[in-house]
Amino acid sequence: YKKSRAPQLMNALVHAKAKELNADLPTRSKYTLKEVHKIVEEDSNLHPTTLSHEEKKAYITELMEHRALKTSSSHANNIAAARDVVVTTEKIKQELDGLCDWCGTYATFMIAGGHVNDQTPATWYTMDNASDFWEDALNLVLDDVACKFEQWACSQGKSKY
Repeated sequence: YKKSRAPQLMNALVHAKAKELNADLPTRSKYTLKEVHKIVEEDSNLHPTTLSHEEKKAYITELMEHRALKTSSSHANNIAAARDVVVTTEKIKQELDGLCDWCGTYATFMIAGGHVNDQTPATWYTMDNASDFWEDALNLVLDDVACKFEQWACSQGKSKY
């Protein structure tokens, strides 16, 4: 399965306008996505027919660079990294639960920090009764497997943090 979505011009325009509008505003008073989208739609200078091919390409390139930075940049501290892990783990759980509900699949996943000082505890998640497989078929308790996985991850020494 390959994700085929490419950055769209409208998303790039909204990103650029939001960056411009929200640059000097405090956190609680920034424009919402809907507000920025409406401003972009009403701005005749940002209408796709008035933009040159180079301008369109520049907006899309800027958005792609922003996305790349957001997905691969390092965190300010271990607490920020741990928070990112928690949020991403919740998204994965939702996706796996959706697959279970819609397709009848079973899955297990584990997360462990790759450094001794990581604030991320080793954790695991299963859907339905998939944890029974680990205990009944393999005679393993997932808590023990997660701890061993964390030890192994820390011994690899590949954490960027």
